[in-house]
Order: sequence, then structure tokens, then C-alpha cells
Amino acid sequence: MIAIRSLPRPSTDHRSPPPISAQLRSTTSDLAAEERLDWAKKALQLTEELLQEDPRWPDSHHWRARALVRLQRRSEAREALRRAQLCAEEKGGQHNLTEELLDGMRHVDQQKERGNEAYRTQEWSLAKECYDLAIAADALRMDVELSAQLHCNRASVWHRLEQTSCAMEDLHLALRLVPSYGKARVRRGMLYMELERYGEAVHDFEIAFKETPRFEGLSAWRAVALRWAARPPRRNFYALLGLGVLATPQEIKKAYRKMALRWHPDKNVDRAEEAAQRFKEVQEAFEVLSDPARRSEWDPFEATGNSFGYPGRPAWP
Repeated sequence: MIAIRSLPRPSTDHRSPPPISAQLRSTTSDLAAEERLDWAKKALQLTEELLQEDPRWPDSHHWRARALVRLQRRSEAREALRRAQLCAEEKGGQHNLTEELLDGMRHVDQQKERGNEAYRTQEWSLAKECYDLAIAADALRMDVELSAQLHCNRASVWHRLEQTSCAMEDLHLALRLVPSYGKARVRRGMLYMELERYGEAVHDFEIAFKETPRFEGLSAWRAVALRWAARPPRRNFYALLGLGVLATPQEIKKAYRKMALRWHPDKNVDRAEEAAQRFKEVQEAFEVLSDPARRSEWDPFEATGNSFGYPGRPAWP
């Protein structure tokens, strides 16, 4: 059986796959979202016209599948790729590009699901490994929404692993791929809050609020960011305990126990000075946030009737 990448087209057909290939291989940085969708729709129309002339041509099925992936119609794309395989086999060969694309799609989907499951069970290192593999398999980034999701998901894992710069890098990339991605926008704003970069947090929360005003917890985050950008607090006690601005008393107590155990000097003899300072900061954060009067004095938002306490929401769901 011979391997074929592009079988010769009938001489009566004046159109050929290369123009479609050029359209579909345009990088996400070259085209805006609407332009990418427009190219994909045009490519899909062209491949369907080619299939009307010759429904058994493997290349046409292959490039139709790539257009469908761009349009987030992955199940239809898989069916088109299977048709390309069958047509190639009928002609005595195999379609290598189709095999590679199908394998890549399967790998991305499998690793993404494994990463999601590992995240749910709080196996952070395994989740990162799975998302790494999914992102590597998604090198073509044909479905930019899926690509953005992968980077946003990995950013959450980086955050859990306390790799802030890596989390920020993935969120930047997710938003370059899909600027309207509300979840990534809000998460980046929350990360800016932890880094005490309140002006940048306001910028992200304002954009997110215009696009997805009902995003859970966004109103509270936006209000705090606006106030702290105008008058920054001495320290961000929420960030010190790894909490969101809507933390309940129960969440505050739980977070304090976790952080106090982590930074207790007896458990950090190799970096006693740093641990002693962090332990002191954790204690101060708990003393302020666990006392309703001191919490309201530190941040008057709670006293306005917009309670932080109910419902509670951790910073990174």
C-alpha cells in the first residue's frame, strides 16, 4: 500500500488544495477572530463545491475537515477525516495528513479530559503534565477557542503550583488567541489583584464586565479593584491567604490553617527567616479577616451592604 499526501487531481478541475491550505494555515496572530471565521467559512464552501464535482477525492474531504475544526465543529471534522481515509484506501493508498490530524485531535481531547479530571482531584502535577501534552499536540491551533481553553486551564494549575509568572504567561496567550474569552480575562484580573497591580486588574474587570456582566463574583472583584486602584491597602490579606474577595468565615479559617501549617517555622528550618516572616503575615491576615469590625475597617466594601461573606467563592474555581 503506497502512502499518498496529495493525489493528482483530474485535469478538468482548475482548482486545487493549495489555496485552501494557505487559507487554513494563517496564524492566529495574522487574523482577527472574525476574519479567521470568515476564511474558514469560505474554505468550507470551496471544499464542498469541490466535493460536488468529485465526492471521492481525499484531499477535498481532508481540507473540509480542517475548515470544520476552525469552526469548532469537531465531530463533523472527524467524520470528514474518516471519509478522506476511506477515499484514499479506495485509490490504493493512505492519506498521511489525515492520519496525523486525526491522531492529533484524539491526543488533544484525551489529554484535556485527563487534565480536567486531575484538576478535579487536585493532582496538580499530573494536571499540568496532561495540559502540557495537549498543548504540544495542538501545535497547529486550528481551533483557537480550544487552544485558549487549554492555556487557561494550565494557568489555573500553574496558580495552584504557585508559579505566578507561568500562570500569567498562559493567560496572556489565551487572551491573544481569543480576546473575548471572559473566563481568562477575569482570571487574569484576579491574578493582577494578587500581584497588587490594581490598575491592570481594573482594566481586565471592566472589559469582562462589559462582555459578561453576570460572570459569578465579577461585580465584587470589580468593585474592590476600583477602590484599591484609587487607594491601595497596605497589604492584600486575601492574597496572603489565597482567598477571593467573597470568602466566607469558614473559608478564611480553613485557608489560615493551611497557610499557617505551611509556613510554620518548625516545618521550614532550612529557610527559618523567610518562614517566620510569612507566618507572621499569615497570622495578621487572619486576625483582620476573621474579625468583622477589623475587616470592614480594612476594606469598607463589606459595610456597604455588599457582603463578602455570602455566597463564598474561592479565587480560582
